[in-house]
Amino acid sequence: MDLSRYSSFIKVCRITAYVLRFIQNCRIKLKSQAKTGPMEVQEIEEAKLMRIKSVQREAYSPEILNIEAGKPIGIKSLLISLTSVWDESQILRVGGRIGGAAIPYNVKHPIIIPLDHQFSCLVILDCHKRLNHEGTSHVQNELRLMYWIPHTGSTVRRVLHDFSLCKRRRIKPQPPLMASLPKDRLQVVPPFTKVGVDYFGPITVKCSRKQEKRYVCLFTCMVTRAVHLEVVKSMETDSFINALRRFVARRGPPSDIYSDNGTNFLGADRELKQSLQEWNKSQIADLALQSSGCTSLWWYMGAFCPVVQESSQSCPSWPSGDR
Repeated sequence: MDLSRYSSFIKVCRITAYVLRFIQNCRIKLKSQAKTGPMEVQEIEEAKLMRIKSVQREAYSPEILNIEAGKPIGIKSLLISLTSVWDESQILRVGGRIGGAAIPYNVKHPIIIPLDHQFSCLVILDCHKRLNHEGTSHVQNELRLMYWIPHTGSTVRRVLHDFSLCKRRRIKPQPPLMASLPKDRLQVVPPFTKVGVDYFGPITVKCSRKQEKRYVCLFTCMVTRAVHLEVVKSMETDSFINALRRFVARRGPPSDIYSDNGTNFLGADRELKQSLQEWNKSQIADLALQSSGCTSLWWYMGAFCPVVQESSQSCPSWPSGDR
């Protein structure tokens, strides 16, 4: 039986048990005495022991021949340091000085399994799955309750390292390469010359004897990352225009404003452009000379959204209770 074709220890044992049942049924003359139905636990245990015998005779055939002949094991054998014993089931087990201990027989004398064999890999993976994919130390301790594999630590690490499911779980996500910063974030200009604007909220406040909702308009400088907050009553265009006027009165007119495509921002941009078109051109020229030709450009783009989000996260949280 080629064990390299299988990836489950339980499946190997069940296949072997069905083969043994078939052979036993073929030897029975009366069909009424033949075994049928689901596989029993005893049959699976017998198949497991038979598979262990086959693996041991394949890997330790010289040692087993010496033991059956009553001769000592060779000095160069890997089993010389284990003081191996030959039990009643003709299975090689680890010897030792704890034969009188009040512990299970398999713990006192675990079954020896060869190091570089597919059977040992199947046993390790089966134990690893039963323990819900625990680490090397836990799997190694669980294995030693039944089996003994030479160089257990390195063998378990090698098998678990090549296990595809755990290998996928160990993979760390590769962070994406960030794009270059916009030019407006790299220019040397006074604070709030180039700003991004966004809203956050609502925040519940107490006005007289009733509670009302308020929003916060957040202006953040693209160069210095400074933050300016303005409280607005609603998400309407008029409220934002009033907040923008208060911001300009306090910080000065910005040259560029970045925002998302919110309806309040679009409405404010539309109303401000309409108001500029209704002004007298001579008055606009005089005002432009007085303000040193300072004008504001409004940009609708999402590139600046992370800056606004980081700025809003760095602001202190406001409680939603009465204020």
